[in-house]
Amino acid sequence: GKWPEFVETAPDELYAYDEDVVAAYDGTSWTLLGKTTKKEKIVWAKRAAKGEVWVRLGNGNIERSTPTGFVAVPTPEAMEAIDGIDIGNTYAVGKSGKLYKRNGEAWAEVKLPGPSFGTATAVKAKDVVVGASDDVLVKTGY
Repeated sequence: GKWPEFVETAPDELYAYDEDVVAAYDGTSWTLLGKTTKKEKIVWAKRAAKGEVWVRLGNGNIERSTPTGFVAVPTPEAMEAIDGIDIGNTYAVGKSGKLYKRNGEAWAEVKLPGPSFGTATAVKAKDVVVGASDDVLVKTGY
């Protein structure tokens, strides 16, 4: 068989996912965290806290694990990228190219500056990487 995708580790945790299922390893045994709500394929996953993993699905929806299984995280649109969950400073890029910041349970659009050269009038976010609360890198394009 094939190996699952490994998420990331914490000192006493390891997470892995394959297709629509996520499992956690505590150093002794594997525990099933559950399947995505509609059995959608997981394309990205990240540990948010002990026992909590957020996933981005192939259709752009976001879900998170709970003690009773996965639940949908409401978003303003289908998402292309998401980061910062693990440090409590979550940003996401919508398929439209808009950048969003999560504030509590709500998402707010973050306006991107216009291009500094060329004839384009607007930029679109393509990806986001959050290194710290004030350290956000946004990959953009026209």
